[in-house]
Amino acid sequence: MADEENVTTDVANATNDVTDTSVAEDLHTNGTDSNMEKHMEKAIELAVAMEEVVHGDGNTDTTTNKDNESKNPNDDNDNDSEDADNQVEHIKQQTTLMEDMQTTLQQVDEKIDNFRDQKYSRTDCLCFFSFLLIFTTMAVLARGVSDLSFTQTFAIRTSLIERDEFVPWNDVGEKTFADGSTIGDIYLYLRSVAVPFLLNPDDGYRIQKQHSLLGGLRLKQIRMTPSECSKAEFNDCWQDEWFRGTVNYTYPNGSHAASFTYIDSEELDDQSWRGKYGSYPGGGFVVEFGLDRDAAVAAIDFLRDISWIDGGTRFVAMDFNTFNPSSGLHSTARIAWEMPSGSVYPNDEIKTWKFERYAGGDGVALAVFYVLFVIWVIGITAMETSSCWMMGCLKCGKHKGSYWNSKWKALDVANLVIFYLSIALFINNEVYRASVDMYRTDAFVSFRKLQYGLTYESYTTAVNGLLLWIKLFKYLAINKRLRFLFTMLSRSSADILMFVIVLFVFVIAFGTAGFLTFNSDVDDFRSYVFSMSNMVRFTLVDMDYPALTVSARLWGSLFYF
Repeated sequence: MADEENVTTDVANATNDVTDTSVAEDLHTNGTDSNMEKHMEKAIELAVAMEEVVHGDGNTDTTTNKDNESKNPNDDNDNDSEDADNQVEHIKQQTTLMEDMQTTLQQVDEKIDNFRDQKYSRTDCLCFFSFLLIFTTMAVLARGVSDLSFTQTFAIRTSLIERDEFVPWNDVGEKTFADGSTIGDIYLYLRSVAVPFLLNPDDGYRIQKQHSLLGGLRLKQIRMTPSECSKAEFNDCWQDEWFRGTVNYTYPNGSHAASFTYIDSEELDDQSWRGKYGSYPGGGFVVEFGLDRDAAVAAIDFLRDISWIDGGTRFVAMDFNTFNPSSGLHSTARIAWEMPSGSVYPNDEIKTWKFERYAGGDGVALAVFYVLFVIWVIGITAMETSSCWMMGCLKCGKHKGSYWNSKWKALDVANLVIFYLSIALFINNEVYRASVDMYRTDAFVSFRKLQYGLTYESYTTAVNGLLLWIKLFKYLAINKRLRFLFTMLSRSSADILMFVIVLFVFVIAFGTAGFLTFNSDVDDFRSYVFSMSNMVRFTLVDMDYPALTVSARLWGSLFYF
């Protein structure tokens, strides 16, 4: 009884607190929602407690009746009559109390709804959801609504990488692109698979009858700088530094064959490229093959005869571009071989883009949504700047009226910064795109710089989309159940942090042990950085058990389990 009265008193006080005009006045004057959040949290928590009491009243009555029965099983009739009167009076009081509690609970619910209307007006919600819709539509249109990009990429990769159009191609049985492991395999693949498949004059230099090859092929290698060996008994050593000079090649009889000079990335319109075993600059030593299959085969034979790829080669790549006039999509492809420490590791990158963004009906819609997106970003910037100026951008922490009091302000600012970064990348890509001849067939034109610009633009768009959809919880948090979730996470944040620290300790411990044991022959532990990142990944996926046990049978089994 006393507990229920205390709860009723607390809820009544909370109701008075939330109806306090000073709260609304502070919200109207300062534009801050920190005090409002505190009152809302208190009212919601007390409302939940009230519901528990209201719904648990039957249990209280039953307990009370049982206690009375156990205390007075043998009383006289007079005492029974007096107890019955007392129980009736108690039930009447309890019924009145429950009615008052229900009324108070309804008042709290009404005040919470009023808080919601004051905290996030209909205009605020409408603006946010409108912008979210505009941004999502713009992002989807920019990447393409249909699956044509995937199917075009898949058509090229399936033929050249996954199945190979001409198998067997190495004279010793079936061997796919991924199985290439020697320098000889590189030449054989180029001569027997890549050139016949890509440079096909019978089909008008079209791939799979649809994708037109633009300007032929570009073969590029990156070399290390030659140096003297530390041991006099050995020669032909290279230091870990890119060579940017001239290389002279000779025939087996010693006569001069050819000279190749390093070409800078700016002249090649190329970018640095990240492979599995290193990052490589955009420049290099280049050989280009035009739309002439016989000439390309002869050139590859010549390169093989002069040992164009040798011990000093660190990276080899074959670049080509295609255009599908039916879909209006360009594909930029790179078939690569990384060669660390004398080994050969095949790699590839094939991407399909709509370089002509504004072609067709989807392109016109994209242009409209781009304009709306920019207008919205400018409007949001003006609103945030005005709010920051009025409330004080330099006021931090719990300072009353501080712009940074709300937990969501950091997310808003991060969104705006990445929005402007995305706009800057968009402008840069459009300016560069206008200078590129995207349909030239008589000479190779590199699209890699344009592709990288569009890739980074899509990255910023992806991050913004993630942040915007997370920000949706800001407007949904008024819901009692969702608010409970956020409150629970907030109160358990210290425990979650401790768990992360303990997990991090285990990751470092096992990552270090794995690196020290398996770094020489297990790919997942080939370097200390990769060991740590892969140990984080192994919290969700399985380790390569066969590779561990081949490296160390007993320790590998123990480490796995």
